[in-house]
Amino acid sequence: MLGLPVILDTSVALNLLATGAGLSMLDSLEVQCFVCSAVADETMYVRSDDPRQPREAVSIDLWLPSGTVQVVNPDSALEEELYVQFAADLDDGEAMSLSICRSRGYALATDDRKARRIAGGLDSPRVPLLSTSQIVHHWAVRTDAAPGELKRVLSAIELRARFVPPHDDPLRAWWMRNRAGA
Repeated sequence: MLGLPVILDTSVALNLLATGAGLSMLDSLEVQCFVCSAVADETMYVRSDDPRQPREAVSIDLWLPSGTVQVVNPDSALEEELYVQFAADLDDGEAMSLSICRSRGYALATDDRKARRIAGGLDSPRVPLLSTSQIVHHWAVRTDAAPGELKRVLSAIELRARFVPPHDDPLRAWWMRNRAGA
């Protein structure tokens, strides 16, 4: 897709975890994927398929043995400095992810509007951005996902992670069409 390593923030990790097919989606990117320790340490929950049941805890721990996803920490004074700078405006997971991406030239996978705005406003080096919709679309095309499976995945993200691409997302129409099963 971009050919660069990718760091997933909490929003994208949660959306992919909600599908049960997140590892397959990340494998389809054919790049090394990372989650920073601030994201890995967060307790994440998705809604149950049964609305009468409590939320379910999910974790990236199931992704780690494959090697497709690794946990990463800031490892330089620059990354620590950027982390502190970004943390003034962002949650820890987004701030740490963005600091590492900025320093190492990685892409950032985030749906967080503020993180996207801040990353987009950085001068050289630019931080390439990915979104949940781009990752799911790439996976669907690359694997020739069956319409029923694609609908299931999109529905799971919407229902379990409570995410729908925003109106300005270029892939929103594709998402809505496939979510409806058209």
